[in-house]
Amino acid sequence: MYMRLRSLVISLYNALFARAVEKLFFHQLVTKTNNFGTSNWLGKPIWQNTFDLWIAQETIHDVKPSLII
Repeated sequence: MYMRLRSLVISLYNALFARAVEKLFFHQLVTKTNNFGTSNWLGKPIWQNTFDLWIAQETIHDVKPSLII
C-alpha cells in the first residue's frame, strides 16, 4: 500500500510541479551565482558550474586515461 501511494504522489509531483520547480531552481542558481561570472576553479576564473568540473576531475582520477583531448 505504501509503495502504491508513494508511486502515485511521485507521479502527481512529476506531472504537476517538477518542471516549475526545475525552472525556479535554475533561475535562482543563475541569479545567485551571477551566471557563474565570479566562479573560480584552482584560482582561475571559469564560466562553468564548478560541480561539473569536480565531477570531471573525479572521473579523470578514477579512469586514469592515457590521453585527454
